[in-house]
Amino acid sequence: EFPNIRLLNETTVEGYTQTADGITVTCARESGETVEIHGRFLAGCDGGRSATRKVMGVSLSGDAVISRTRSTLIRSPDLKR
Repeated sequence: EFPNIRLLNETTVEGYTQTADGITVTCARESGETVEIHGRFLAGCDGGRSATRKVMGVSLSGDAVISRTRSTLIRSPDLKR
């Protein structure tokens, strides 16, 4: 629903280049396809084991896993009764 946001599942950041105009990120899809993404900024929002952070050369301070979370969806039409 957001025109400036593109979600790429099964895609890993492999590298980036920075110029005066912004950032070009090179990514690999599980299919073997290479994707280049252009933008003004690069932010790693992919968790404690962040591939983006590692490509940027930024070290992690603290724990990579704070807690384990599990979600479950149960469909039961008779549950309310």
